[in-house]
Amino acid sequence: MDLVRICSAFALLCQVIPAVGAAGTAAACESAEGCSGEDLSLLALWTNKSNKQDKWPWGTPTAAPTPAPGACTNEQGWDTDFDANMYTCGARTGFHMPHAGTCIAKLQGVSAECGTCLGELISCGKLCTVECCSGTCSGTGACHSCKTEKCAPQFQACAGVAPPFAVGSAAPAPAPSKAQSAAGGACVNQAGWDKDFTDNMYKCGLRSAGAMPVAGTCMASKQGVSAECGVCLGNLISCGKQCAMQCCAGTCPNAEACQSCNNEKCVPSFHECAGVVPPGAALAGAAGACVNQAGWDKDFTDNMYKCGLRSAGAMPVAGTCMASKQGVSAECGVCLGNLISCGKQCAMQCCAGTCPNAEACQSCNNEKCVPSFQECAGVVPPGAALAGAAGACVNQAGWDKDF
Repeated sequence: MDLVRICSAFALLCQVIPAVGAAGTAAACESAEGCSGEDLSLLALWTNKSNKQDKWPWGTPTAAPTPAPGACTNEQGWDTDFDANMYTCGARTGFHMPHAGTCIAKLQGVSAECGTCLGELISCGKLCTVECCSGTCSGTGACHSCKTEKCAPQFQACAGVAPPFAVGSAAPAPAPSKAQSAAGGACVNQAGWDKDFTDNMYKCGLRSAGAMPVAGTCMASKQGVSAECGVCLGNLISCGKQCAMQCCAGTCPNAEACQSCNNEKCVPSFHECAGVVPPGAALAGAAGACVNQAGWDKDFTDNMYKCGLRSAGAMPVAGTCMASKQGVSAECGVCLGNLISCGKQCAMQCCAGTCPNAEACQSCNNEKCVPSFQECAGVVPPGAALAGAAGACVNQAGWDKDF
């Protein structure tokens, strides 16, 4: 595989050097030790085919139009899925103009003049091949810095806008992604902010390599929310890099270790920014979190058992499940979920949840779990008992009624 990649890289290099052709491709590949004759034949064939005008999917290429300054100003959608589409057109065209410009103009739905600016930016990006890992790590700081220094000034002079990757003083960030902080409650009342949440967070994480502002712009587009809400979502992606190991590089987001790491390191700042809690996440429940929460104890034993099974007693899944079943706040759900999780200590006495009313089960839970639940929720589970304080029945009217 490594040799194939080396040969492909040499072939790609030959594509962007005019008039090299198949012979040049073969000579370049021969300089990569270990490339087989079959590799050379395939690469030569690929070069010949891609040099034919009728093989380009955008029609017969013509000379790139000379754009007037500000060619992309007021061109809606010029930065849609920017990194992904720039990479696609770079790979398809070998970073070669005018093909790159024609490709990106079509993908972005912009004028040929704006496409020329974008295509020249693709072509310029060859100068940062190492820093950008041949386009596969375009969201990294090293890649952004290189392209900002070497390519952004010319692009801005041509297009009249700054590329989304621009950092520092070389080019100001564009309007959709220039803010990396948002006011509290930015996602409140933003319909769809949590649709296909885990899947889209993973896709935008890959596309941006976890880097802002690309991650935020991607999420704002995928979820159909404001740029400010997108900033919160993008920052959550970026923060999640701290939990890469626990989350298996994004492939096991529901693992207990992954969720615990994110709950500790990222969810509080996201909640402060967005005003909402990510699906499946949990915040520490505030004292008295279930007080005045109607329905917190409905079908209590049955729902606690169901959510215990669904979550295997693990937070935050247990808390999210209970919040949904009882129709209460996320904070109250956290208290209920923690009660489920704590109850694992009493699994033997409670027959793995099938005899919750047994004396041994209730005694165990009363001792080990009910006190912390009451401190969190401000209420006591149905059927549970706490040690009574001195004088607990004083002034309790009716304590001796029908005694």
